[in-house]
Amino acid sequence: MRRAARCVHLKDPLVISGWQLLGIILAVQFARLSGFSYVVTSASLKHAEYLKSLGATHIIDQNLTVDEFRQELATIEGLPPLAYAFDAIGESNSSFLLAVAALCVAGTVVTVRPTLEYSTPEGLVLCRFSARKRIPTSNTLYRVLWPDVTRLLETKALVVRRPFPASLNGLRKEPTAAFRSPRSPSRWAFGDSSWP
Repeated sequence: MRRAARCVHLKDPLVISGWQLLGIILAVQFARLSGFSYVVTSASLKHAEYLKSLGATHIIDQNLTVDEFRQELATIEGLPPLAYAFDAIGESNSSFLLAVAALCVAGTVVTVRPTLEYSTPEGLVLCRFSARKRIPTSNTLYRVLWPDVTRLLETKALVVRRPFPASLNGLRKEPTAAFRSPRSPSRWAFGDSSWP
């Protein structure tokens, strides 16, 4: 990311809600690059050390209820009031509720589901994001981010080294080549083509 765009949230905490590891991996790294002081995410606790190595400061069990999640946030020492949350799944009755529950009254939630219907409480701002290029708001973000993606990968500021679950036809090693996945020939995967 351009230097001007980095470290703009030096004193701000961020909560990332979700349970799909790929989305959380990327969100944690972009949060770190943006300079968030706390990066708290819900995830499977078996991935805690890996997520911390990428920049997460706290991992909360993804299986908690909304009330338990809120209580767990309250135990984090020194955590300022949360004004930002990222919903990495876009499920209105689970990941999105966790994101909303984490925020103080005047917070902002970004969700990956642009079609999510939700009546936001007064003072809460809902932003919608999608990785689809055809969505106008995404086009603007692509134009800003895309020139830096190669550099972020080359400098390892953005890491995609850990193998993803097999159901994602994921990465086995560093992304070196694209190939047709033997499990699903209609899909492309990246990494070692000898991967079973």
